[in-house]
Amino acid sequence: MAVIVFNHGYIAPAEYRTTERYVNYMGALSRSGYIVLRPDYRGHGSSEGVARGAYGAPDYVVDVMNAVGAIKQYSDADPARIGMWGHSMGGYITLRVMVATRDIKAGVIWAGVVASYRI
Repeated sequence: MAVIVFNHGYIAPAEYRTTERYVNYMGALSRSGYIVLRPDYRGHGSSEGVARGAYGAPDYVVDVMNAVGAIKQYSDADPARIGMWGHSMGGYITLRVMVATRDIKAGVIWAGVVASYRI
C-alpha cells in the first residue's frame, strides 16, 4: 500500500496532543486506502526528548527520516510509494526531508513556512 507521512505544523509542545489535530485529514486519507503515518516529533505528544528542531535545527527532520526508515520495514507498506504531506512547520520539514532523501516520491506542502518567523 502507498504511504503518506503526515507532518504536523507547529503546535506548542506543552499543548500538543496526538489525537486532537488533523484527525479529519488523516481519516480521509486512510479511508482512501493509504497507510498514514503521523510522527510525534521529539518532545511532542508521548515522544521522548527535548522539543527542538523547528526552523534551522535538523532534529525534527531526523525524526521524520527515522520514521520513514521504520515504515519502509512494515510489511504492508510499499517503499516505492511513499509520499509526504506537511502543514506550516510540517511543510518546512517535508521540504527538507525531500531534499535529503529520494525515498519520498511525492510531496504536498500546505501553507508551508520555509524560514524563521524572525526578521
